Amino acid sequence: MAPLSARYLNDERFGNDAFATPGETIFQASTEMRVFVAAKLRRQAVLFGPITGLTRVLNDESGLRLRYLPEVTRTAAEAFAHGDGDCLSFVLITAAFADMLGLRVEFSVS
Repeated sequence: MAPLSARYLNDERFGNDAFATPGETIFQASTEMRVFVAAKLRRQAVLFGPITGLTRVLNDESGLRLRYLPEVTRTAAEAFAHGDGDCLSFVLITAAFADMLGLRVEFSVS
């Protein structure tokens, strides 16, 4: 039986520039993101704690309202500006907001 990665991952389906942004840039918050944090996210974090506040804003109907767009990987700032992105884009924007709230952000590669 083929290894798991060979059975489920099809990297060849993605172009060479699928995500050509430098690593440090992918998490950078835009001015608009900082305004959003100050206006909405910080209030939720104070009321419910940073993790629950972030979760509420990400899932609330009046929150971010991000649309899933499977064919486009965006940086955190791009996902916020466009209001859409793929699953990695959602991870990046969540990590950027968590970092702005002072939460420790870690990634595991296995």
